[in-house]
Amino acid sequence: MNRIIGIVIVVVVIGILGVFTWLQLQSSDAGNNANYKQYDPSTIIGGNEDNGNIPDHVKGNKDADIIIFEYADYQCSGCASVRAKVDELAKKYKDDIAIVQRSYVLSYHTNGKAASQAAEAAGFQGYWAEYGELLFKNQNEWFSSDVAERTAYFTDYFKKVAGDKGDVDKFLADAESDATAAKVNFDIAMGKNAGEEIYYTPAFFMDGVFIDWANNSEGKAKIINTEKKDFVEYMSDLINAKLSRQD
Repeated sequence: MNRIIGIVIVVVVIGILGVFTWLQLQSSDAGNNANYKQYDPSTIIGGNEDNGNIPDHVKGNKDADIIIFEYADYQCSGCASVRAKVDELAKKYKDDIAIVQRSYVLSYHTNGKAASQAAEAAGFQGYWAEYGELLFKNQNEWFSSDVAERTAYFTDYFKKVAGDKGDVDKFLADAESDATAAKVNFDIAMGKNAGEEIYYTPAFFMDGVFIDWANNSEGKAKIINTEKKDFVEYMSDLINAKLSRQD
């Protein structure tokens, strides 16, 4: 009888602890959602307590009227293949546009978040853009690596971009820090709040509208034309149309 009573007590205690933990998680999630929803994902966002005090990464003119938001995953082959095209677009329009790159790690990319945090860590020492280029360029090296292997690769990439000026120990610590984790989680939250569910990367938004350039879909994406075109040509049509309306 005592044994049965003991088992019942243990079950009740476990149940209470389970409910308490669930309530804590619900409260935590609610708090995070409330924090994230106070930000407008269609604007350039500075450093704040919710993104690890790491501001948006901007190419071009941050004060431009035309802002393109790219949600990218360093482990995504499509993101790597379009990288040169994004840079070409930024160079073509210079001060007329801003291109903001945010992390959006797909759930099945097991090394994607670590890669994004490594890029942010490199950014603390002034090498975010250069480091990200190496991640994309050498994607096949670390794509399927385990934790030890990817750490070795990520460290090697940092040494390449920073040379003798880089602090490797700081880089490794920052790559595992709460700040870089917060930044990646914040970027993902902005992607989820952007108004169109993101099924693939890279995903582009302009004026708060999802640009489904890969499929040239009209539907919710509100694309100007449906003719399949090169990325730069396609995006140029959208940009030129907006610039002409400003004149």
